[in-house]
Amino acid sequence: MANIAYPDTPVAPVTDVLHGVSIVDPYRWLEDGTSAETTAWVAQQNALTREVLDALPARAQIKARWLELAHAGSVGAPRMVGEHLYYLERSPEERQPRLMRRLHGTGAPELVLDPNADHEAGLVALDWYQPSRDGTRVAYGLSTNGDEWSTLYVRDLAQGEPLRVAIPRCRMSSVAWLPDGQSFFYTRYPLVGTVPESELPYHKRVYWHHLGATDQEYRQDPEVFGAGRDRRHSPHVDITDDGRYLVITMMMGTQQNEIWWADLGASFPTPVFQALFVNLVARFHVGLTGHQLDVWTNWEAPNGRMLRVDLDQAPRGAEAAVEVVAEHPRRALQHGVRVGDGWLLDYLEDASSRLVWIEQAGGPSEDVALPELGTISALAVDHATRQAVVGYESFAIRPGIWRVSLEEGRIVPHMTVPEEAAAPPIRVTQEWTRSADGTRVPLFIVQRADQTGAGPHPTVLSGYGGFNLSRTPTYTHDQRLWVELGGVFAVATLRGGGEYGAAWHRAGMLEQKQHTFDDYLAAADHLVAQGHTDRRHLALWGRSNGGLLVGAALTQRPDVCRAVVCGVPLLDMVRYHQFLIADLWTAEYGSADDPAQFAYIYAYSPYHHVEPGTAYPAVLFYAAHGDSRVDPLHARKMAALMQRATTSQQPILLRIEFQAGHGVGKPIPKQADEYADILSFLGDQLELGRGH
Repeated sequence: MANIAYPDTPVAPVTDVLHGVSIVDPYRWLEDGTSAETTAWVAQQNALTREVLDALPARAQIKARWLELAHAGSVGAPRMVGEHLYYLERSPEERQPRLMRRLHGTGAPELVLDPNADHEAGLVALDWYQPSRDGTRVAYGLSTNGDEWSTLYVRDLAQGEPLRVAIPRCRMSSVAWLPDGQSFFYTRYPLVGTVPESELPYHKRVYWHHLGATDQEYRQDPEVFGAGRDRRHSPHVDITDDGRYLVITMMMGTQQNEIWWADLGASFPTPVFQALFVNLVARFHVGLTGHQLDVWTNWEAPNGRMLRVDLDQAPRGAEAAVEVVAEHPRRALQHGVRVGDGWLLDYLEDASSRLVWIEQAGGPSEDVALPELGTISALAVDHATRQAVVGYESFAIRPGIWRVSLEEGRIVPHMTVPEEAAAPPIRVTQEWTRSADGTRVPLFIVQRADQTGAGPHPTVLSGYGGFNLSRTPTYTHDQRLWVELGGVFAVATLRGGGEYGAAWHRAGMLEQKQHTFDDYLAAADHLVAQGHTDRRHLALWGRSNGGLLVGAALTQRPDVCRAVVCGVPLLDMVRYHQFLIADLWTAEYGSADDPAQFAYIYAYSPYHHVEPGTAYPAVLFYAAHGDSRVDPLHARKMAALMQRATTSQQPILLRIEFQAGHGVGKPIPKQADEYADILSFLGDQLELGRGH
């Protein structure tokens, strides 16, 4: 791929002075994704990328095999609402998952919603759903082209027809149905025209809606919670089965939230709220059992614990909380649900799930066996039958619903996607390395079970390390295909994630963000030092916050690897918070508007550390024009800068996709093209199949 002729990219420097530091931005003009100049430039970049990637001989084979893996279908995580178990399912030929349910989890499957039926192109996705407790109605959100700006609809399941409800601006909404199924509390963002355009991605608040005769009646819905709060705060609504108590979880960044509650019997439909957990730098998540709150929290327990609050006694505030599951010294509690008088608990230990049963609060615990190192994605309990199911997957096992058999002490398949008989078995190992400050960092290594001989093997290192999100053993078609073709796929466990509780998260955020990058680079060095691979056969791959991760790694250590895939990334960290919803993330990264935070952000911001005259590895940037989370300006500007700066013969490519967003809701054909591009690019750069 020598001597690539990159499109001409005009340099139009803009100089900012921040806290006494002069910063020159040569490609500020590429921030405007709607201008004629940017549109033409993106078209040229896409054409170059297509010319390079379409010529790769393995691309067609990779795409065909990825589609084979995808066409097996999928089963999503379980949710129990009333008497029904709900789950998303995609049959082999469908482009989007549809919503299904089963009575008590064992009855005949029943179709609830199918976005494929009315939208054959697959560009309309079901973002979220909330059934009424009696199972007669469901509220749900649909969005188009991956933009995630859902419109709320309601379907009458008894009649099999949609009602005249269409409430826009319900991105990631939550809905709390009243028992009569005629009204609900819900969350949405401001309507267009009610606030300045720059404020539209913020000010999420709680409203009450009564089902009426027209789809415009939402304009009169009373606002019941959120006024006067910080614009970045985000409420979530829950309600007790009898409709007596409304509970608000107010998210306030990645380290803190609050719990408020109201007695609807005393004030309806405009509740009077009282504080339960407020002014505490801790996180709380609630489940409801009767009038009791089951509260997961890391308040005074970095590894998590479970509290119980009787809402009939809640006027006493946080003092009403009783600890029912204490903090574990080594395991990080993720979730807990009651099963009768007992507790089913989902922990992480060394970045993989452990399922634990406690017969009664304060009693002894016992592990429920899982098939292998894997991930519990959800817990659901039918309180009428006391049957529990979990969402489970691993690097080798596709996501599915498994029944918890306490009699056998293990989980057993309930609704799963059969594995291909022809798919080669894989081997998973976990190794540890040391980061720059001596912190012990684990990584998973996934490869074919029949792979023999010493390296170097073509190896992809993935990571995330942010927002308290955990990277655990999960199944994806792309990593399974890479391993099937003879590559090694490694996943690093990085500070900033939630794998080891709150302290692990805090150690990789704000002024400590460099720890995340150090951990990742240590994992890359470990793979080489242990003989799994060498620099020439190593690639880095990350998306979103993981795109920032690989962007920092390639600018801090350009010689660390042969290739980088950087997806929907944040890269200009000095200006990131000024675009789309990114001001929500200042609690995680900080803001360059603050002098102290500017100092550490500027120190690692990838866009500001591209050095002219450096031999950079091959890089494929990919982003989406309709991304409503991370603006594609980051990928555009970084690609332009690196194309001008690099002295190596390795390509710097940019792939901007249209009719797509951050990734949620992307139909199967678009996913197939994206992963065919990524895997064929990696395979070519790492010489996959050429003597490996």
